[in-house]
Amino acid sequence: VTFSATKDTGAAVAEFKKTLSAMSEEKIAATKYETGAAEVEGVKVDAWEMKMSMGDEPQMAQVMMGLFGPAGGPTGYLATTDGGIIQTFSKSADLMASAMKAAKGEGSFAKDQLVSQIGAKLPEGRMFEGYIGVKGIIESVLPMAAMFMGTQVKFDMPAQVPPVAMGLAASEGGAVGSFYVPNQTIKTVADLVRAFEEAQNRGEEGDEEPEAKPAKKPGF
Repeated sequence: VTFSATKDTGAAVAEFKKTLSAMSEEKIAATKYETGAAEVEGVKVDAWEMKMSMGDEPQMAQVMMGLFGPAGGPTGYLATTDGGIIQTFSKSADLMASAMKAAKGEGSFAKDQLVSQIGAKLPEGRMFEGYIGVKGIIESVLPMAAMFMGTQVKFDMPAQVPPVAMGLAASEGGAVGSFYVPNQTIKTVADLVRAFEEAQNRGEEGDEEPEAKPAKKPGF
């Protein structure tokens, strides 16, 4: 989900629709925009779709389906609110409802204690900031890794893993970028790599042929 601050939401929506139309005309993607397609929390929201044109690249089509499911490209809802536009990248009413509440200051992501602590390390007056939830990525990777490696990865997930933060701020006609990786996150990733190495070693040991034992003489 993204929030784009703007004083003229109508013009911003019109520009987005114009961009989708241009992509269709240039055959970059098959796009669709539907006004008032759904209702979330009693508010009418628009729906949008974008299916990229892969041409003669079937592998890319498979990648897009892997990322976005049967739609083959990003889809979502779009709604205007005071001071900006909310856009989701899935047609999830729950996600849009949470985003609409956050735009009003209810349950905002920025109010999360861990996020606010990490965000304080970014430059002030920033015009962009983003956070990568490392814990969620690890939780997704571990089951897949065990499947591919054929052995369990023994890793104790910490209760909290701070996100990686990035920000961009204007400065004297230029821009200052910042990328912050907390020490605890670095340690967690290092421990995960070590756990992968140990799991790989266990797998390699299991592949070795056991040594032939000499035949035991009868006990009589």
